[in-house]
Amino acid sequence: MIQVHVQWLVLLAGCIQLIEVDAITPAADVPLKVPAHVPNVWGGSARGVTGMTKNSGQMFAYSGADGSTQEGSGFVGLYQPQLYQIQFLAGDAVLDLGLSDGKQTDTESVPAGYILAATSDVIAVASKNQLSKEHRSKDENERNYTQSVLPEIVTTYQAWDMLVGYAPSVELKGVWRDDHILVANSTGTSSTVCNISGKWHDHSEYVITEGADGSFSVVSLTPHSWARAAGFVNLANGSLTITYDNGKVDHAIIGDNGQGCSEIHWLSSFGGTWFRDAGPTPAGVTCTSVKHMTLCTKAAGGSTMDDAPSVLFALVFNDASGRAADAVNALTTSAVHIAANAKLATLAALPPVPATWHQSTGSGSSPVKHSLSQEKSARPTAAFDYDRVAAKVYSVMRVNTLSPEGIAPVHWSTPDKTPHQAMWLWDSCFHAIGRCIVEPHLAWEFLEAMLRAAAADGHVPIQAEPWNGQLSGDTQPPLLTLATSYVRMYGGVNDSQLRWAVPRLERYLLWDIANRDRDGNGLFEWDKGTESGLDNSPVFDSYDGTVASIDFSVYMALEMQLLARLQTTLGNTTAAQSWEARANRTTEMIHSALWDSADKFYYYRDQNGTGDFIKIKIASGFAPLLLDGISDERVAQLLVHLNNPNEFATAAPLPTVSKDDATYCTNMWRGPAWTNTNWFTILGLRKYSHVPGALEAADRLQRSTINTVAKYYEQFGTTFEFYDSSDVTPPTKLERKGSLSSGGVRDYHWTAANIFWMLYSPNGTLPNV
Repeated sequence: MIQVHVQWLVLLAGCIQLIEVDAITPAADVPLKVPAHVPNVWGGSARGVTGMTKNSGQMFAYSGADGSTQEGSGFVGLYQPQLYQIQFLAGDAVLDLGLSDGKQTDTESVPAGYILAATSDVIAVASKNQLSKEHRSKDENERNYTQSVLPEIVTTYQAWDMLVGYAPSVELKGVWRDDHILVANSTGTSSTVCNISGKWHDHSEYVITEGADGSFSVVSLTPHSWARAAGFVNLANGSLTITYDNGKVDHAIIGDNGQGCSEIHWLSSFGGTWFRDAGPTPAGVTCTSVKHMTLCTKAAGGSTMDDAPSVLFALVFNDASGRAADAVNALTTSAVHIAANAKLATLAALPPVPATWHQSTGSGSSPVKHSLSQEKSARPTAAFDYDRVAAKVYSVMRVNTLSPEGIAPVHWSTPDKTPHQAMWLWDSCFHAIGRCIVEPHLAWEFLEAMLRAAAADGHVPIQAEPWNGQLSGDTQPPLLTLATSYVRMYGGVNDSQLRWAVPRLERYLLWDIANRDRDGNGLFEWDKGTESGLDNSPVFDSYDGTVASIDFSVYMALEMQLLARLQTTLGNTTAAQSWEARANRTTEMIHSALWDSADKFYYYRDQNGTGDFIKIKIASGFAPLLLDGISDERVAQLLVHLNNPNEFATAAPLPTVSKDDATYCTNMWRGPAWTNTNWFTILGLRKYSHVPGALEAADRLQRSTINTVAKYYEQFGTTFEFYDSSDVTPPTKLERKGSLSSGGVRDYHWTAANIFWMLYSPNGTLPNV
């Protein structure tokens, strides 16, 4: 028997908790156990434009909730189900998993198979030929065949850099970008073997010289945009490091180009060795190295179960010590199943979604037919499988969870492992608010990691890279006190942690007051549009930093009010009164200075001379509903805008720009719907639920938001950054800033976290702490 250390998630007292056990692999075969409602949507391609920072496909990676990760490596897989492939970023390789059925006859030549599981860290596929008629239910959602059918493909992660599994065939292919491969010309002399000329990522030119003694040097011909090369150091194991003026270190590996000169392959910024030493492999094990990925395989066999899959494999990133060969030598089909079952168990442990969502679909985006294959199989047009939606978004939340690393001594979160990768301020708040529903202590760690990145003067950066300590000088919407309040409400912040957090939350708000309220009137101004999180919103088309922001001012008033409550909890009465007074002052200024009585709407307002309103109706105009002090009459006037189909009552609300505005389009923050904007509006409407129509509007918007995400999850198998509020253009084809028809980022964390919160909080309100 084989002993394997596994982490299991179990549901205790309404919370998912980790329990570590030593699981014993029994001598008998262990089947793959796919629980009900596990994500298995087999949709069309979710890929976008290749050149758009690689943000395509479903992310496939190891979760930091399960063990150690190294996000600084940039290593992540993108699952491309339409091709049965996993492309590895930073690995520059594609793992091709074949199906014995061969290809379908349709124009896309898609392999024929049934997806049994398609999560962020487990893929299981059964071939169509394996499924007899008695195993095929009329409603393909009833996956009663999964316990009796042996999949042809199962793959999962054993560690952040190791993938194991089995498949009918496995092939590792190299994928190089033009700026990642440099082949030397044979121009050597007695003192210089080869020269390599090329361009950095910003197209500045350089020359690398390899000396006769094997040493290398670099000369920059044009200034580099962010640092000039200081020189190469030749390492004995066949790799190079290059150190820049700003301390950043990059790596490359050296190979022979077959013409007497070296070939240099550029890698991502990641410390460590790059090649495992050549050596004998165990009998029956075959290994292939493509760039800095190592794939080792062996024929399956040894038990009845092992007769079905053709190849067992282990894939390792930067295999420095033969781990892939050792792993596959000990690998069995049962061991693969045990690793996969442990991860699938985390989804099975989720509590059922409240019955509210299984009732009538109400208004909003209509459900679409669901299929486990590319075939257009029938499904009754009824409510979505909201439990499966919950499992999908939780899977996205897991894949974007990272382990302690660098300046983050606790778990932290990222918006998406590609392209954003790092830790971001308001994103971390949304992630924590969603995660605290089931794992409040982990949610607190997300916030703690962000607070630990704060400077001594209180500034919290918009972005932090924990692995190297690099911080941004800008900031982002202040939501840390709101998030801390939610997490405390769910039991994730104890009194000791609160006493640690409150001074840091206070310093951050004081920093915003000193640096983002330039005229001291209690209204706040973004330094630039990208600080707001609404990056390309039309309100920033002609922005000079002196415009009073609705959303910024509302966030600050809410943060100050919640901080006053936390100070009261700690017995700091004087501090509580001071923050309550600040909150009231900003709230009063918002209601008096940013409300246009003519249009009956809240606008951004110029504070430099004219004092004119920026008369572009954006979704932030509903943000003041989060605050006290709005009359019932004014709430009713806001509902008129919200319910007008020419403004905000679109097919898939809430548009970030009113539909009747000339700037309305499908470009990111210039019209598409975002789940976080909807979430704020839902909370505001519930705050004023006594006003006729407000509660109904909140319920409608919450259901519509969930249904829009569910609809396109079932079509494309992923969650998106934003959605067409008119529900005409699919999210894969929306414009993102200057990138046409690329769509937003896939498997986006705050979309997942917002939807998770909405699913489990059908009557959710602002935190009561």
